[in-house]
Amino acid sequence: MFRNIVSVGLILIVAMSMFWGCGGPKQTEKELFEIAEKAQQANSPLEAIKAYRTLMEEYPSSENCPKAQFMIGYVYAEQYNDTIKALEAFDKFAKDYPNNELAPSADFMAKSLRGEVQDPLTTDK
Repeated sequence: MFRNIVSVGLILIVAMSMFWGCGGPKQTEKELFEIAEKAQQANSPLEAIKAYRTLMEEYPSSENCPKAQFMIGYVYAEQYNDTIKALEAFDKFAKDYPNNELAPSADFMAKSLRGEVQDPLTTDK
């Protein structure tokens, strides 16, 4: 009896993974962005990054790609505390989207991570 239940469970898992992983319904751009934002709120930085990257791969001409690239850098910097990967993401942003409205913010973040910007709250005037 237990073997039958386990077997049926395994079959269902395999069938579901085949459906969702191979030719199942593709997530929309909006859904991927929402998944990333919710993962950030849930303090799941790697899941957020994965969703942002998936959005950029599946919708390369999306108007949300620059924001997704920026957010990858932000998540690496602020939630995952990985300065190297954050800098790589912000440098990619600067290269791929130099005229985007987020370019000054990406530049500021990169300079801050490199120690090129002083915190105005701690700097003597």
